Amino acid sequence: MLYVLNILLIIFIIGMIYMWSVQGFFSALIHLCATIAAGTLAFALWEPLSGMVMMWKPTIAMSVGLMLPFGLLLIIIRMSLDKLIRKNMQFNQILGGVGGAICGGISAVLTAGILVMGLGLLPTGYTTFGYQPWEAEGGGRVTKSDGANLWIKVDDYSYGFFRFLSRNAFSPTFSDVNLANARPELPKMIAINKQTASDNGSIVAAHDDISIGKVYYRPSDNTGLSTAVNTAIGDSLNSDGMQLIVVDTTVTKPSGKTVGTFDGDGTFRIPASQVRLMTNKGIYAPKAFSKADGDRRFFKAFESRSDQAWGSDRDTSIAYIFVVPSANSEEVKYLTIRNLRFEVPRKSAWEEDVDVVASIVGALSEGDAASASASDDNESSNEVGDPTGSRSGAIGTWVEISNKLPKAVSKNFARNLTLNGNAILSGKATVEKGKTASRSNRIDSFYVPTHQAVLRITLTPDRARSIFGKAMASAGALGLLGVRDSNGNVHNAIGYVWSQRKSGRTVIEARELQRAKQLPINKLGSDDKLYVYFKVNRGRVIKELIVGSSEQELNIDVPKAAPKK
Repeated sequence: MLYVLNILLIIFIIGMIYMWSVQGFFSALIHLCATIAAGTLAFALWEPLSGMVMMWKPTIAMSVGLMLPFGLLLIIIRMSLDKLIRKNMQFNQILGGVGGAICGGISAVLTAGILVMGLGLLPTGYTTFGYQPWEAEGGGRVTKSDGANLWIKVDDYSYGFFRFLSRNAFSPTFSDVNLANARPELPKMIAINKQTASDNGSIVAAHDDISIGKVYYRPSDNTGLSTAVNTAIGDSLNSDGMQLIVVDTTVTKPSGKTVGTFDGDGTFRIPASQVRLMTNKGIYAPKAFSKADGDRRFFKAFESRSDQAWGSDRDTSIAYIFVVPSANSEEVKYLTIRNLRFEVPRKSAWEEDVDVVASIVGALSEGDAASASASDDNESSNEVGDPTGSRSGAIGTWVEISNKLPKAVSKNFARNLTLNGNAILSGKATVEKGKTASRSNRIDSFYVPTHQAVLRITLTPDRARSIFGKAMASAGALGLLGVRDSNGNVHNAIGYVWSQRKSGRTVIEARELQRAKQLPINKLGSDDKLYVYFKVNRGRVIKELIVGSSEQELNIDVPKAAPKK
């Protein structure tokens, strides 16, 4: 694939050189000016336009936000110049041909460079059609790749040209933000952003999903910080001329959205390669991260390429830890997460107190946090407490940790379901009575990643007898559907299985269900069973079932580790 990409770039550049050598120097110069103007404006409009596209299609927003304005502006500017300049200047044939070829070659490299950078922003996997000039290592470090390079480094040349202009002739008049300081080493940043720890890991982030909190720093004397922090970061933490910087972030899970910052399974996974702290002197990878878990935090160093900050709660607090030079000239400016740029609060907003820094970093290592959690274990119960609040048409009777269907069904008779092996990802299907499933062709569970578990709660009808009571139950069903854990997070349902006693049918639906009215509560027969599935985080205690306006007490201790198969 990389060979094909290189050949296509060579053909494009040679074609542009030949075409503009024939057209002549003046026409080629006009086109070069149009290319420079279009590229400069495209980079200036890149972030705001990407933010607009992000609301529509987050996976391609950064790419479209760069390439689309460049292409449109190039056409508009070129056509406008052709209308304004109606006559051509005549040059000596040799001079016109050579000058046209040079201008055409420069235009081709600038255009191809923007194209390659734009393609690199697409979710094309680990490489951009085979092109991957950098390789991620542990701790966010990257090394130069020897094999997966372009024959002509058009992205580096194009970025370097526009970077130079942004600091000189095309520098902003009313702002100190330019391409050079806002997007340093852009081709490299695009490349390492693809270095996800998971093949299905997202490389994009939406602005509304991530927010920056306070920024904490400590100079080289870090006495008082936890042993876990000092051990993980090593001697660099206490080296002269270095300082610890902690940037606190919050990742929010938007309702009903399954792509973008979060992967398809509703979890965000951010490795060190996708996070960078920018100063006016350099770019720094995070040494570690601290993750909030209820009333405690745990600390984890980015030691290997597979280490990643992650979360699946509605709001997850992640603090990134950096060690950077403490010289007065080293000014922290931006934090980038997956090519998304955040302005870091100024130094006046920072906290220096060691107790505050130790608290936000986390006093526990990940292993210590697991031990502390284990010591708090409660004895689980499969029984569901009595309902409180208004009726919603159904009542929970039994709860268990299981992603299994009450009865396996055949893939031949549930064709509208999207599957991962024998597990359901999404879709809806109705399976008629008597349709058996063979061992090799069965669907037997809902999909769940290893860091999470699934609760299966059995609901039965809870009918009101009076007309007024039925109306109240219908109104109650407009409320939430979810389970609340010990940290106060509410986890929505991921699907249900409706076993119809009278007809023998089984209805399966897999999608995020946020309201009780999305369940077939009003259609339940007196002997029907409704199994509702909730995906929850491991290491939590599930305390409550919420069905509309009705609440029932639970006490399910979800193990921290998935059972061995």
